[in-house]
Amino acid sequence: KLAAAAPGNATFRRYVAGSYSAIGDAQGESGNFKGMLEAYQKVLHTTQEAAAADPKNEQAQDDLATAYDGVGYAQYSLGQSRDAKGNLTAASEIAAKLAASDSPNADMKHLWAFSEVYLGYWDERFGAATLALKRYRLALSIWEALASAAPSDMDTSVRVASIESRIGRVLTKTGRLQEGIGDEQKALAQAQKIAAEHPGDEGPIYIVAESFVGLGDALARMAERAKDDRRLVLWREAHSDYAQGDQTWRKIHTPGPFSPASF
Repeated sequence: KLAAAAPGNATFRRYVAGSYSAIGDAQGESGNFKGMLEAYQKVLHTTQEAAAADPKNEQAQDDLATAYDGVGYAQYSLGQSRDAKGNLTAASEIAAKLAASDSPNADMKHLWAFSEVYLGYWDERFGAATLALKRYRLALSIWEALASAAPSDMDTSVRVASIESRIGRVLTKTGRLQEGIGDEQKALAQAQKIAAEHPGDEGPIYIVAESFVGLGDALARMAERAKDDRRLVLWREAHSDYAQGDQTWRKIHTPGPFSPASF
Protein backbone atom coordinates (compact mmCIF):
# COMPACT_ATOMS: atom_id res chain seq x y z
CA LYS A 1 0.00 0.00 0.00
CA LEU A 2 2.83 2.37 0.84
CA ALA A 3 4.52 1.69 -2.50
CA ALA A 4 1.25 2.19 -4.36
CA ALA A 5 0.63 5.47 -2.56
CA ALA A 6 4.11 6.74 -3.39
CA PRO A 7 5.26 4.91 -6.55
CA GLY A 8 8.35 7.07 -6.93
CA ASN A 9 9.65 6.38 -3.44
CA ALA A 10 12.69 4.11 -3.73
CA THR A 11 12.64 3.22 -0.02
CA PHE A 12 9.08 1.92 -0.17
CA ARG A 13 9.86 0.06 -3.38
CA ARG A 14 12.80 -1.73 -1.75
CA TYR A 15 10.66 -2.54 1.27
CA VAL A 16 8.06 -4.19 -0.97
CA ALA A 17 10.71 -6.12 -2.92
CA GLY A 18 12.35 -7.26 0.30
CA SER A 19 9.04 -8.51 1.68
CA TYR A 20 8.26 -10.54 -1.44
CA SER A 21 11.84 -11.83 -1.48
CA ALA A 22 11.46 -13.14 2.07
CA ILE A 23 8.21 -14.83 1.08
CA GLY A 24 9.88 -16.37 -1.97
CA ASP A 25 12.79 -17.69 0.09
CA ALA A 26 10.42 -19.24 2.61
CA GLN A 27 8.42 -20.88 -0.17
CA GLY A 28 11.57 -22.25 -1.76
CA GLU A 29 12.88 -23.66 1.51
CA SER A 30 9.58 -25.50 1.99
CA GLY A 31 9.76 -26.93 -1.54
CA ASN A 32 6.95 -24.79 -2.95
CA PHE A 33 8.79 -23.54 -6.02
CA LYS A 34 5.61 -22.38 -7.71
CA GLY A 35 5.00 -20.06 -4.78
CA MET A 36 8.63 -19.01 -4.85
CA LEU A 37 8.38 -18.15 -8.54
CA GLU A 38 5.23 -16.08 -8.04
CA ALA A 39 6.84 -14.12 -5.22
CA TYR A 40 10.12 -13.51 -7.05
CA GLN A 41 8.33 -12.43 -10.21
CA LYS A 42 6.85 -9.60 -8.11
CA VAL A 43 10.33 -8.86 -6.78
CA LEU A 44 11.65 -8.76 -10.34
CA HIS A 45 8.91 -6.38 -11.50
CA THR A 46 9.63 -4.01 -8.61
CA THR A 47 13.42 -4.11 -8.99
CA GLN A 48 13.23 -3.62 -12.75
CA GLU A 49 11.30 -0.40 -12.16
CA ALA A 50 13.87 0.75 -9.58
CA ALA A 51 16.84 -0.06 -11.83
CA ALA A 52 15.21 1.71 -14.79
CA ALA A 53 14.58 4.79 -12.67
CA ASP A 54 18.22 4.96 -11.54
CA PRO A 55 20.45 2.83 -13.84
CA LYS A 56 23.70 3.87 -12.14
CA ASN A 57 22.54 2.95 -8.64
CA GLU A 58 24.56 -0.13 -7.62
CA GLN A 59 22.09 -1.08 -4.90
CA ALA A 60 19.29 -1.15 -7.46
CA GLN A 61 21.41 -3.33 -9.74
CA ASP A 62 22.26 -5.59 -6.79
CA ASP A 63 18.54 -6.02 -6.02
CA LEU A 64 17.80 -6.68 -9.69
CA ALA A 65 20.45 -9.41 -9.92
CA THR A 66 19.04 -11.06 -6.80
CA ALA A 67 15.56 -10.99 -8.32
CA TYR A 68 16.70 -12.54 -11.61
CA ASP A 69 18.53 -15.24 -9.64
CA GLY A 70 15.46 -16.04 -7.54
CA VAL A 71 13.18 -16.28 -10.56
CA GLY A 72 15.73 -18.39 -12.44
CA TYR A 73 16.30 -20.78 -9.55
CA ALA A 74 12.55 -21.30 -9.08
CA GLN A 75 12.05 -21.88 -12.80
CA TYR A 76 14.90 -24.37 -12.91
CA SER A 77 13.42 -26.23 -9.94
CA LEU A 78 10.06 -26.38 -11.76
CA GLY A 79 11.68 -27.78 -14.89
CA GLN A 80 11.33 -24.55 -16.87
CA SER A 81 14.92 -24.85 -18.01
CA ARG A 82 14.98 -22.46 -20.95
CA ASP A 83 13.26 -19.63 -19.10
CA ALA A 84 15.56 -20.30 -16.15
CA LYS A 85 18.64 -19.95 -18.32
CA GLY A 86 17.64 -16.47 -19.49
CA ASN A 87 17.05 -15.17 -15.98
CA LEU A 88 20.12 -16.84 -14.48
CA THR A 89 22.25 -15.44 -17.30
CA ALA A 90 20.90 -11.95 -16.56
CA ALA A 91 21.70 -12.42 -12.86
CA SER A 92 25.22 -13.63 -13.62
CA GLU A 93 25.98 -10.75 -16.00
CA ILE A 94 24.83 -8.10 -13.53
CA ALA A 95 26.63 -9.78 -10.63
CA ALA A 96 29.85 -10.03 -12.66
CA LYS A 97 29.75 -6.30 -13.41
CA LEU A 98 29.10 -5.43 -9.77
CA ALA A 99 31.87 -7.78 -8.62
CA ALA A 100 34.28 -5.85 -10.84
CA SER A 101 33.14 -2.45 -9.55
CA ASP A 102 35.11 -0.20 -7.22
CA SER A 103 33.04 -1.33 -4.23
CA PRO A 104 32.19 -5.02 -4.74
CA ASN A 105 30.46 -6.91 -1.93
CA ALA A 106 30.80 -10.54 -0.94
CA ASP A 107 27.08 -11.25 -1.32
CA MET A 108 27.15 -10.27 -4.97
CA LYS A 109 30.17 -12.49 -5.58
CA HIS A 110 28.30 -15.39 -3.98
CA LEU A 111 25.31 -14.68 -6.21
CA TRP A 112 27.57 -14.60 -9.26
CA ALA A 113 29.01 -17.99 -8.31
CA PHE A 114 25.59 -19.51 -7.63
CA SER A 115 24.24 -18.24 -10.95
CA GLU A 116 27.14 -19.84 -12.77
CA VAL A 117 26.54 -23.13 -10.93
CA TYR A 118 22.85 -23.20 -11.87
CA LEU A 119 23.74 -22.35 -15.47
CA GLY A 120 26.23 -25.21 -15.34
CA TYR A 121 23.40 -27.52 -14.32
CA TRP A 122 21.50 -26.33 -17.39
CA ASP A 123 24.50 -26.96 -19.62
CA GLU A 124 24.94 -30.46 -18.19
CA ARG A 125 21.28 -31.29 -18.77
CA PHE A 126 21.58 -30.39 -22.44
CA GLY A 127 24.91 -32.13 -23.01
CA ALA A 128 27.28 -29.14 -22.90
CA ALA A 129 29.75 -30.64 -20.41
CA THR A 130 32.68 -28.47 -21.50
CA LEU A 131 30.73 -25.26 -20.90
CA ALA A 132 29.43 -26.64 -17.58
CA LEU A 133 33.00 -27.29 -16.44
CA LYS A 134 33.98 -23.75 -17.40
CA ARG A 135 31.13 -22.35 -15.30
CA TYR A 136 31.87 -24.61 -12.34
CA ARG A 137 35.54 -23.63 -12.39
CA LEU A 138 34.60 -19.96 -12.45
CA ALA A 139 32.35 -20.51 -9.42
CA LEU A 140 35.17 -22.42 -7.74
CA SER A 141 37.62 -19.56 -8.29
CA ILE A 142 35.13 -17.05 -6.83
CA TRP A 143 34.46 -19.17 -3.74
CA GLU A 144 38.13 -20.00 -3.21
CA ALA A 145 38.94 -16.27 -3.12
CA LEU A 146 36.07 -15.60 -0.70
CA ALA A 147 37.09 -18.53 1.50
CA SER A 148 40.68 -17.27 1.57
CA ALA A 149 39.48 -13.82 2.63
CA ALA A 150 37.23 -15.27 5.36
CA PRO A 151 38.73 -18.58 6.53
CA SER A 152 36.26 -18.85 9.42
CA ASP A 153 33.28 -18.83 7.01
CA MET A 154 32.39 -22.53 6.99
CA ASP A 155 29.57 -22.20 4.45
CA THR A 156 31.90 -20.84 1.79
CA SER A 157 34.47 -23.55 2.49
CA VAL A 158 31.72 -26.17 2.07
CA ARG A 159 30.79 -24.60 -1.27
CA VAL A 160 34.41 -24.88 -2.40
CA ALA A 161 34.46 -28.58 -1.55
CA SER A 162 31.04 -29.19 -3.08
CA ILE A 163 31.78 -27.60 -6.43
CA GLU A 164 35.16 -29.35 -6.51
CA SER A 165 33.27 -32.64 -6.20
CA ARG A 166 30.82 -31.57 -8.90
CA ILE A 167 33.73 -30.87 -11.25
CA GLY A 168 35.06 -34.32 -10.48
CA ARG A 169 31.71 -35.88 -11.36
CA VAL A 170 31.56 -34.13 -14.74
CA LEU A 171 35.13 -35.12 -15.55
CA THR A 172 34.30 -38.74 -14.72
CA LYS A 173 31.15 -38.68 -16.87
CA THR A 174 33.17 -37.39 -19.81
CA GLY A 175 35.80 -40.10 -19.43
CA ARG A 176 38.56 -37.98 -17.87
CA LEU A 177 38.77 -40.41 -14.99
CA GLN A 178 42.14 -39.57 -13.49
CA GLU A 179 41.30 -35.89 -13.43
CA GLY A 180 37.93 -36.70 -11.91
CA ILE A 181 39.60 -38.70 -9.15
CA GLY A 182 41.94 -35.79 -8.45
CA ASP A 183 39.07 -33.34 -7.95
CA GLU A 184 37.08 -35.80 -5.84
CA GLN A 185 40.11 -36.38 -3.62
CA LYS A 186 40.52 -32.63 -3.13
CA ALA A 187 36.84 -32.29 -2.25
CA LEU A 188 37.03 -35.22 0.15
CA ALA A 189 40.08 -33.87 1.98
CA GLN A 190 38.52 -30.41 2.28
CA ALA A 191 35.17 -31.73 3.49
CA GLN A 192 36.75 -34.10 6.01
CA LYS A 193 38.78 -31.24 7.43
CA ILE A 194 35.68 -29.03 7.76
CA ALA A 195 33.70 -31.89 9.32
CA ALA A 196 36.45 -32.44 11.90
CA GLU A 197 36.49 -28.73 12.76
CA HIS A 198 32.66 -28.51 12.95
CA PRO A 199 31.51 -31.90 14.31
CA GLY A 200 27.93 -30.75 14.89
CA ASP A 201 27.28 -29.58 11.34
CA GLU A 202 26.00 -32.01 8.71
CA GLY A 203 26.84 -29.79 5.73
CA PRO A 204 30.37 -31.09 5.14
CA ILE A 205 29.25 -34.68 5.82
CA TYR A 206 27.14 -34.54 2.66
CA ILE A 207 30.21 -33.60 0.66
CA VAL A 208 32.26 -36.38 2.25
CA ALA A 209 29.59 -38.91 1.25
CA GLU A 210 29.25 -37.48 -2.27
CA SER A 211 33.01 -37.47 -2.79
CA PHE A 212 33.36 -41.12 -1.74
CA VAL A 213 30.61 -42.07 -4.20
CA GLY A 214 32.25 -39.95 -6.90
CA LEU A 215 35.54 -41.73 -6.33
CA GLY A 216 33.74 -45.06 -6.48
CA ASP A 217 32.17 -44.13 -9.82
CA ALA A 218 35.52 -43.15 -11.33
CA LEU A 219 37.28 -46.28 -10.08
CA ALA A 220 34.43 -48.50 -11.30
CA ARG A 221 34.74 -47.04 -14.78
CA MET A 222 38.51 -47.56 -14.67
CA ALA A 223 37.90 -51.17 -13.66
CA GLU A 224 35.57 -51.67 -16.64
CA ARG A 225 38.38 -50.53 -18.94
CA ALA A 226 41.14 -52.59 -17.31
CA LYS A 227 42.21 -55.84 -18.99
CA ASP A 228 44.64 -57.32 -16.48
CA ASP A 229 44.98 -58.08 -12.76
CA ARG A 230 44.52 -54.37 -12.09
CA ARG A 231 40.82 -54.77 -12.78
CA LEU A 232 40.07 -56.67 -9.55
CA VAL A 233 42.10 -54.17 -7.52
CA LEU A 234 40.12 -51.28 -8.97
CA TRP A 235 36.78 -52.99 -8.29
CA ARG A 236 37.80 -53.54 -4.68
CA GLU A 237 38.85 -49.88 -4.32
CA ALA A 238 35.55 -48.76 -5.86
CA HIS A 239 33.61 -51.03 -3.48
CA SER A 240 35.52 -49.59 -0.53
CA ASP A 241 34.68 -46.01 -1.55
CA TYR A 242 31.02 -46.88 -2.11
CA ALA A 243 30.89 -48.51 1.32
CA GLN A 244 32.47 -45.48 2.98
CA GLY A 245 30.02 -43.22 1.16
CA ASP A 246 27.11 -45.32 2.43
CA GLN A 247 28.46 -45.30 5.98
CA THR A 248 28.93 -41.54 5.86
CA TRP A 249 25.45 -40.97 4.47
CA ARG A 250 24.00 -42.91 7.41
CA LYS A 251 25.51 -40.35 9.79
CA ILE A 252 23.15 -37.69 8.42
CA HIS A 253 19.99 -37.51 10.51
CA THR A 254 17.70 -36.14 7.79
CA PRO A 255 19.28 -36.94 4.44
CA GLY A 256 17.80 -35.31 1.37
CA PRO A 257 18.42 -35.54 -2.37
CA PHE A 258 20.48 -32.34 -2.52
CA SER A 259 23.55 -31.03 -0.76
CA PRO A 260 22.82 -28.47 1.99
CA ALA A 261 25.33 -26.18 0.32
CA SER A 262 22.47 -25.24 -1.99
CA PHE A 263 23.49 -27.63 -4.74
